[in-house]
Amino acid sequence: MSPANIWNDHITLAPEPESVRQARQFVSATLREHELAALVDDVGLVVSELTTNAVRYAQSPVTVTLDGLARDLRLTVSDDSALNPVECHPTVWDTRGRGLNIVASISQAWGVIDGLSDAKAVWASFALLS
Repeated sequence: MSPANIWNDHITLAPEPESVRQARQFVSATLREHELAALVDDVGLVVSELTTNAVRYAQSPVTVTLDGLARDLRLTVSDDSALNPVECHPTVWDTRGRGLNIVASISQAWGVIDGLSDAKAVWASFALLS
């Protein structure tokens, strides 16, 4: 945990579809515990998208981390795949490929930490509401 962190919580989940629901539950419970219920919907949607991608493409255990920082909240979803996510530009008829666009539109910022020795972490930050 970096010195700027006020708090940090994480959960490691199996590479199965049920983990998406468990990730949302973890986010909801953790944010409510830290009196950040106003962020539950946005962070819950982003964790759903990132966990779905990790389960679908990495097929490895997934770690979801929440870091309460001084000015924002950081969500990180890590898996054991070195492949970076690909931001798509779906048409109105496409039924897939909108996940990272949703992450970009809901979060304050997002990115990928790669080069982690056959692993990666996708993060998204959210402004803390006053």
